[in-house]
Order: sequence, then C-alpha cells, then structure tokens
Amino acid sequence: MFRAGDINMVRKEFVVEEVQRLMDNADQVRNVAIVAHVDHGKTTLTDSLVARAGLISKELAGEQRVMDFDAQEQARGITIKSANISLGFNFHGKDYLINLIDTPGHVDFGFHVVRAMRAVDGVCLVIDSVEGVMPQTETNLRQALKERARPILFINKIDRLINELKLDSKQMQDRFIKIITQVNKIIEANAPADKKDLWMIEVNKGNVAFGTAFNKWALSINSMKKFNISFKDIYDKCIAGDHKYLVEKSPLDEVLLEMIIVNLPSPKTAQQYRIPVLWKNGDVSTEHGKTMLACDAKGMVVGVVFGIVYDEHAGEVKDVYVGETLSSEPIEPFEQIKHYSEPVITKSIEAKDQKDLPKLIDALRSISKEDPTIKIELNQETGEHLMSGNGELHLEIIEYKIVNEKKVPIVTSPPLVVYRETITGKAGPIEGKSPNKHNKLKFIVEPVLPAVLKAMDEGEIPEGKPRKELWEKLVELGMERNEVRNIYHIYKGNMLVNGTKGIQYLNEIEELMIQGFEEAMNKGPLAKEKVTGVKVTLDDAVLHEDNIHRGPAQMIPTTKNPIYAAMLIAGVQMLEPKQKVLINTLQDYAGDVINMTNGRRGQLLDMQQEGENASITTVLPVAEMFGFSNDLRGVTQGRAIWYQEYAGYELVPRELLLKIVKQTRERKGDKPDPPTPQFFLDQ
Repeated sequence: MFRAGDINMVRKEFVVEEVQRLMDNADQVRNVAIVAHVDHGKTTLTDSLVARAGLISKELAGEQRVMDFDAQEQARGITIKSANISLGFNFHGKDYLINLIDTPGHVDFGFHVVRAMRAVDGVCLVIDSVEGVMPQTETNLRQALKERARPILFINKIDRLINELKLDSKQMQDRFIKIITQVNKIIEANAPADKKDLWMIEVNKGNVAFGTAFNKWALSINSMKKFNISFKDIYDKCIAGDHKYLVEKSPLDEVLLEMIIVNLPSPKTAQQYRIPVLWKNGDVSTEHGKTMLACDAKGMVVGVVFGIVYDEHAGEVKDVYVGETLSSEPIEPFEQIKHYSEPVITKSIEAKDQKDLPKLIDALRSISKEDPTIKIELNQETGEHLMSGNGELHLEIIEYKIVNEKKVPIVTSPPLVVYRETITGKAGPIEGKSPNKHNKLKFIVEPVLPAVLKAMDEGEIPEGKPRKELWEKLVELGMERNEVRNIYHIYKGNMLVNGTKGIQYLNEIEELMIQGFEEAMNKGPLAKEKVTGVKVTLDDAVLHEDNIHRGPAQMIPTTKNPIYAAMLIAGVQMLEPKQKVLINTLQDYAGDVINMTNGRRGQLLDMQQEGENASITTVLPVAEMFGFSNDLRGVTQGRAIWYQEYAGYELVPRELLLKIVKQTRERKGDKPDPPTPQFFLDQ
C-alpha cells in the first residue's frame, strides 16, 4: 500500500500499521464509488488516483485501466465487476485513506453498482460531456441517493466538445449547465429532504469538475483559483492539443482528490444519517445503535455482505449471502439490498460430457453465490439446468467463466425470454378436495393492489410473514387493516392471506399451505412460468381431526389445484420483459430507425435533435431484441450507438398470447393447449 504526498512531496510507502492508524481515525477516511453510464470514463478516471498513490506510473494512467483486472474486462474494454482498492494520500498535511470502488456501467452488470452503494458514503458521478445524462447515469444516481451516498460530479471528455462538435466557449458552458441541471433534477427528486440543498451540484461549491480523464487534467472552481487558470486557457490549449500544459497547470489527480476529501463525508459523519435509513428495524437508541451512529471502533462488530468471491480451495462459507447482516451478537438485520433489474433471458446449460456434471453443478453453485442475480434452476421434466440473467452479455460472461475459469466444457441453448404469469380479474371461492377426500380448502384469487406490488418489487415489503412494523405501511398502500394482520406469506410479488375465523387445526397445516402456495407461484397454470401480482385468500376450510390425514401429499395439492383453477377463471395473462433503448444516430437515419423499432413492437417515448444528431428513446420487448444490433447497423450504415436498461414487465398483446403460451408449453414438453379450470378441480 502506498501514499503520495502533496504535489512537491516525495511518495513513501504505507506500512500496515499506518493503514490501521488511518482506519482508526474515521474523520480521515472516505468511502467512495466511481459510477457512470458505460464508456463514460470511470476506470480511466480511477487510474489517476491509483497513479497518485504510487501503484502505477503516471504516464500509464488513463491507458492501463488497472481496475479492469479481469481478462474479459481487458478484452472487451468494459468493466464487468466492481473492483475495490484502498489508497493512501497526504492532503494539506493530513493523511487520508480512500476506500474506492470502481463500478460497471453496462446495464447487464448493474447489480454490482447496487451492492457497491451499500458500502460507500459518497459517489463520484462521471458523465461524458457529449452524451450527457444517459439511462444508467440516472439509474445509478437514484440508487446512490436511495442508499444515502452523497454525490459529486465529474464531466468528462470535454475536449470532444471542442475537437469533434466544434463548440465555442459559450456553447460548452451551456452544455455543462444543461448536464448539471439534469443531475440536480435527479437529486431534487431522490435526495433526503434535509440534504437536498447541501447535496445539489454547483460550480461555486467545488463539487463539480470538468476535464478529460484520458489526458489527465481537470478544472474546478478551486483549481482555477489555486493554479491561476481560466476557462479560456482550457479552450485554447484543447484546440492546440497542448494537454501537457494543462496537466502541469491543473492535474486531474489533484482536482479529484480535493473534491473527494472536501465534499464527501467521512464515515463518522455519514453514518449519523445512513444508519437510521438502512437499519429501519433497529433501535438507534440502544447501545449498539449509538455505537454505529458514532462509528465507535469499540462497539460491537456489525457488517453487511455486499460481495462474495468463491475460493475453490478454501470452500464456501455456509449461510452467507449478499445483503446478509453479520454481527458478533444477534441484531436486527439491515435493509435488503434490492436489485432494480430482473432476469429476462434464459438458456439451458448442460455439461458436454456427462462425467463433468458434478463439476458443472459446483460451478453453477459458486457463480450464483458470487452473483445473486443469476438464477439457476433444474428442469425436473428434462433434467437440464436453466440459467437466467439480465441480458445476453451477462450470460456470455457467465458461460466464459464456466468454460475458462471453472474448466467445464458446456453446451447451451439459444437464449429464451423469461415470461411471467398474472391475473387480470377476481375469482372464487373455488374449492379443492384432498386426494383422500377428508379435507377441503376454498380460495379466492385477485390481483395484488398496484401500490403494494410496487412496494414488494422495490424491496420495501420483504418476503415472508410481514412484521408488525410493516402493517401500517401496507394499510397506507390500500389494504384493509384486518387483512394485513392475517397475511400468512409474501412470496415473489404474491400474497397468501387467511380470511377465515375459528377453523380448527388450521395452524397445523399452515406451513403445508405455504408450500403449496409457493409451488403454485413458481409455476403458473398457463405455461409453468413464474407468477406475480396474485393475492390468494383462504376463504374456508374443513379439516380432518386426525393429522395423519393432513400430510403433505394431501394438503399441498389441495392448496395448488384450487388456486390454479381460480386463476384460470379470473383470467391468466402472460407478462413479457421490456427494455428501454436509447439510440444515438444521425438525423438522416432517424426515420429508418423509428420504422425498424416500430416493426419490433417498439413504443416511441422521445426523440431529440441537436445539430446533425438524433437521440431516439423507445421501449422494446426483450423478445424483439434478438438480432437488433445487426438490423440497427443495417438501417444506419453502422452509424449508430445504442444503450438499453431494464424497463419492467408488461402484458403480452392479446393477439400474441396464445402463440407464446403454445410455444412455451411445447418447449417444456407439455401439450400446446393450456388446461381448463376443471382439469385442476378433477385432480
């Protein structure tokens, strides 16, 4: 571990004791993540700080991309996983420790950003001056603010405004004002009320800088005063291509380091407002709460897991998962880390040689530990493993890891869309009888209230039996108070409620009903896809007095079958995943692009024009995204770039419903036509 002195000081090595000393002084620690849209320059920016700390040469900074340590990251030129590093610096006579996380910008790896936000107190938001605020820019900033991480802003690649767009000095400043205004709108909408004014981005506050990470220089209000450099100097030297002068006058590492230390909080400051938000179920007035608020090193050890690296030699640590609260004594858990995207693409995956099946299973288990957004399931009917991820690139990277790192040759299917099932109406009570005819259960099904479903999707209402602390929240969202008190179970956006009174032996079959409910929600009646947005209410029950007649073989089908029948009567619909797509191209091609996306069931949201360029925002079904890049290159003669982000699930158009249901059922080895309600009632 190294540190760098002030500009004219000689670097000297940090020894372990010095690092420990800095960590003990929380006032001089900064926990920060670099976040941005893909290709906006996060990793290049990080190089300058790593170089200033003495870990790489300053000449290589901007080109080495030292934080992209994975071979796939270097080959593809993008950050795939978050990379962490601790850097020591001396700034204005004081030693500081900066714990830095370089995060991915590609939408398929956004879960790394979500997890990183839990670990930091501040973020440096990087924005390409030409592209401006992009989809992942907004998503990442919103997530940072949700986790109460304070932002600073670096507007990157400003030489492009001069050399490529030929903007004059006034036009450049107008562009900066536009970007800052857009960022502040996001802060205004998402920052805590008592922090909005403080956290707003303003040039005069010194919490925004402009520059070029690749060329290693930057400008802020403080550096302009400190180094006696004007905006006109920057403009003139960019035109002349004299980046060496600008590096000597206003070096990026100096500007960025000052911005982080001066504008981002220490853990001691940040935990005072972060702990009450991230530890909602805890009591900050307890001894444990007080020590966490104060960042007291003498307090109980408490941590949240935000990343797991599987070591095949050491084996896995049991019962540890991303988001878990770890403590030396029992404590209320921190809020769940909720990923804002869902798996939308599935591939079947098999070992090329059957003797490698155990190795494949181990590889899949370790990968799913490291990356909880990868979903692995075993298809009981076919015996194949199904791997679901956030996009094609996400799955490509996982396949690469299995083959090249885990050394398991595999065979995969073409990518398939992950659909869901839901209901559009209400039905019931529908009665189900146990196979032995000794037990009867009646269920009503209806859609979960939209506000409640949204809260469940966003992690505000966790799975399981809701705690009393959440009852008021559910009432505020529109549920009846008595109903809330009798919720048995919440599972993957669905809800099981007890609507009965005084039923004998009901408590003895509760767990079996929950198991049957979960099985029904995992495989819907229409095409065996996962179910979401369904509220199931137990309306009545007749149970045999002898528990030997109320075992799993009796009660699980007695739960599942009437739920399935009621769902079909209520009206089951398929939901398909959508992607929000931003396409930048020339105006001459805009019409062809819109026609192409409309032909793929696209919904045009917005179109902006600036000079010769056009920016088109549309929403497309994931099912229509296969082959999209080839078609886009075709209609624009290769003169377009595009970005995408998860846009949730929407109902499949009625004219396509039956076709998709039949295709999905046939792929799973079922008869093409879906079952009738009576089919389940006759079971």
